[in-house]
Amino acid sequence: GRSPALPSRRTWGAALAVPELHVIQWVPGHLNESIAQWTSLLRRILRSGKGVIANIKPHEVEPLLDELDPNGLFIQTHCKSEDEARRLTDRVAERF
Repeated sequence: GRSPALPSRRTWGAALAVPELHVIQWVPGHLNESIAQWTSLLRRILRSGKGVIANIKPHEVEPLLDELDPNGLFIQTHCKSEDEARRLTDRVAERF
């Protein structure tokens, strides 16, 4: 598979130190890219006190919530139907 190119730790450290930066929007660079390969970086962003907006596939929502603290995590997804969206929302609401 394709290995993601990450900015250096130094670059992320500098970005996370900017007090005016409150939220980072994460959009996978490739349509088939899984959010799972980015959880350690997203965890680092959240632990820095910054929020994360994650654009992910519906099947990735619950696994991401298994890996990350939901505080400061904003999830955007697109379900195929209103019924699918309600089922996903209900499952997530039961967890929290």
